[in-house]
Amino acid sequence: MYIVFEGPDGSGKSTIKEMVVGRIKSDWKNFEKQGVTEWHDFHQPGSTELGEQLRTLCKDKALKASGESQFYMTVADHYQFVYEHIAPVKNILHAQSCLFLQDRHSAISGYAYQVAGNDVAWIKYYEAHNQLLVDFPESEPDLVLLFQPKLKTILKRIKGRGGKVDRYEGEGFLKKVISGYKQVPAEGIFDHSRYVIIPSDGTIAQQYKYVREAIKDTLHLDI
Repeated sequence: MYIVFEGPDGSGKSTIKEMVVGRIKSDWKNFEKQGVTEWHDFHQPGSTELGEQLRTLCKDKALKASGESQFYMTVADHYQFVYEHIAPVKNILHAQSCLFLQDRHSAISGYAYQVAGNDVAWIKYYEAHNQLLVDFPESEPDLVLLFQPKLKTILKRIKGRGGKVDRYEGEGFLKKVISGYKQVPAEGIFDHSRYVIIPSDGTIAQQYKYVREAIKDTLHLDI
């Protein structure tokens, strides 16, 4: 069962995924009873040596990379991730016995951040990610939990984290990203039926409840 937690920075997706991971670690017997025998936890961009370096480059405002340059770095990250992590488990990736959790999917965030955010041509996005999907059809998730907060919620959460704001966290850019995420189920590379919208302006407990319900309803897994 391939589950992706997707949404803008500050949407709560990473926090909720870590709560699911904590649940797996603290109550593994519950998952074994439901037929799960192994689990994996990754994030994109990253989770490979190449991906982590590309992630740093993409977020660096001092590096004056064009939108297309940033886009193709995320594509490279996606290819490397598939070869290192998807290909080895492709035969069981979508089975009940395997639980594969992923924070962001470059083929989804690539639309929101690069097409909507950086004005990269849609056809470039489609051709790059569709080719990988043709080569590795297993790389399409079973479920995409799409977190959709309002802009004021995101800005408040980013401010609360403190620290340096990267190139993807400016207010103007985030407006375009939020719009992109609303478009992605219809315009993105994966079938729209894979997506479940998670309301993301409430508390973490409320978001976790929505996520639990979505996973139970679509994958029949109780977390």
